[in-house]
Amino acid sequence: MRKEIERAFKSKGVENMSKKDLVYTLSFDLNIYTPEEAKRVVDEAEKEGIIEEVNGLVRLSGNVFDRIVKAISEKTGKDTKEVFSLINKKHNELKTLAVEVVALITAKEIGLDVSDFIEDVENLVLKS
Repeated sequence: MRKEIERAFKSKGVENMSKKDLVYTLSFDLNIYTPEEAKRVVDEAEKEGIIEEVNGLVRLSGNVFDRIVKAISEKTGKDTKEVFSLINKKHNELKTLAVEVVALITAKEIGLDVSDFIEDVENLVLKS
């Protein structure tokens, strides 16, 4: 679901849009869902924290690093401080890599499927 929501924002080249515009984009511009399905997806995305409403507009919530940390925490049962410690330890070994890349490596090493994060990390690292 996150990938489709991200695709909608990318297709419009915006960081914020109304829920109505997001539903329209998902259903008519991208032809991913029917209008009714798109409305349910947008509502569910908001409940799951994928998007957040600010001043009447919705935007993607959370950066990729935070999402990776959360996923590692959920997979391992470690709190975020412990996960930061794991990532920092690995980052000290691989100093020249961006911390998001190191977080991906750490996630992969614990057996986490990182496919949902790769494109976001690539975009982030290649834009820097």
